[in-house]
Amino acid sequence: MNPSKADLPVLFKEKRNQVTQDELKKGSEKIALAVEDFCEQHPELDHFHLFFPIQKLKEVNTLLIRDVLERRNKTLYTSVIGDSDDELGTILVEKRTEFVEDRYGIPVPRNFELISPELIQAVFVPLMAVDFKGQRIGYGKGYYDRFLA
Repeated sequence: MNPSKADLPVLFKEKRNQVTQDELKKGSEKIALAVEDFCEQHPELDHFHLFFPIQKLKEVNTLLIRDVLERRNKTLYTSVIGDSDDELGTILVEKRTEFVEDRYGIPVPRNFELISPELIQAVFVPLMAVDFKGQRIGYGKGYYDRFLA
């Protein structure tokens, strides 16, 4: 029996919990190298939105991607969950920004100002998995679905 779409986040969360720290480190490094290659192929892209990893959820270490983008002098943005708790606000990430964890364990800049996301050209989003149609399976709260809309 195939699991329903609603069951997939639970299934993949269990699979992610089995990933070792070494596997996570190696996978994160491979992704950072792929971003390096992507930047080589797309020099016209200068404005990137990046999520920062919730360590307890074993998310990809996107701090390595941040390092790649900063070395290439790209402008970097991230999001914070708004006070209404149903939408993401966009913020600029300066080089050497100091981060703190928000109430969900998401690293966010200690000091920030909300800005318009209109300059963003590429977006890295968190996910649990990708289905056979290439569609993102997220955590189920819909933050990035609303953000990308």
